[in-house]
Amino acid sequence: MIVELSDIEIEELLKDNVIGRIGYYDGLNTQIIPINYVYDGQFIFCHSQMGCKIQAIRESKHVCFQVDAIHNNSNWKSALVWGVYQELTEERERYYAINLFSKRSIHLKTSEIGTSLKSDSLVRHFISEGNHKSIIYRIVISKKTGRHEND
Repeated sequence: MIVELSDIEIEELLKDNVIGRIGYYDGLNTQIIPINYVYDGQFIFCHSQMGCKIQAIRESKHVCFQVDAIHNNSNWKSALVWGVYQELTEERERYYAINLFSKRSIHLKTSEIGTSLKSDSLVRHFISEGNHKSIIYRIVISKKTGRHEND
């Protein structure tokens, strides 16, 4: 039987995972894209290179986010979050998010050739003025829901 997740179960699902899907409307179509993320109990932090996704989300600001833990067809959990895109441009906020990614072993790409942030000096270089090669953003959550099924 499919039942609702409790608020605590939704929080655990968001905190325990690092891959989810962001949904947004690009003006023509609804898009759903897998992304890396970190949840700190208040915001969902994400990163991306500049492209069509960021351009579309910057325009509408409204996104949804979905994360799953699937063991089999009758044993799974899924949470859906709605919120607003907020790009991080302040150095302190960016540093906070980058450190969260680093603690979860999610390395941000800083160039087309895939250099990853793995040291404190690279983090400082990454967040310094003029080196914003990756977009760091957070989802300000307005609503959360979830379902699960256990056999």
